[in-house]
Amino acid sequence: MVFPRLQTDQHIDLLKIGEHSKKQLLVRFDIRDRDGRQYTQYEPVEPREIGQLYQTFFRENYPKEISKTDLQHVVADEAGKIIGGLTWHFLDEETALFDGIVVTSSLQGKGIAAAMIANFFVSMSAYGIKIIKAHFLFGNYYMKHFFEIDKKWGALVKVI
Repeated sequence: MVFPRLQTDQHIDLLKIGEHSKKQLLVRFDIRDRDGRQYTQYEPVEPREIGQLYQTFFRENYPKEISKTDLQHVVADEAGKIIGGLTWHFLDEETALFDGIVVTSSLQGKGIAAAMIANFFVSMSAYGIKIIKAHFLFGNYYMKHFFEIDKKWGALVKVI
């Protein structure tokens, strides 16, 4: 199974995009907030989606540095507007650094970030990632999502 960590309440779509010689597989996760509104989480295809994600980090005063190694998931509402997302990068073949997560302030507290993290774990497992590290900046929030302090790694760590 490609997504061995997929929970029964998580829904994904697999889409092929691009021209014949440059096809890409796009994985989309459906998210429902506590009010029942639907969102879609996916790896961005267009540069504008990445730009909108970093604008959201900036608007929400999240101290996120932009790096060439950053990879992203964005979350869009039903109209296609980017309302949040997360960033990470690979440290090695089995380890990734979860580098930031943001949801526009008007939608915070509705379970969107928690769903993003759960979907991120599924996605990383499919890549063969076994350890996810995270910064201490939002440690209390991350610890609610099964990250633990690991002195060996000097970071918050989630083993998947």
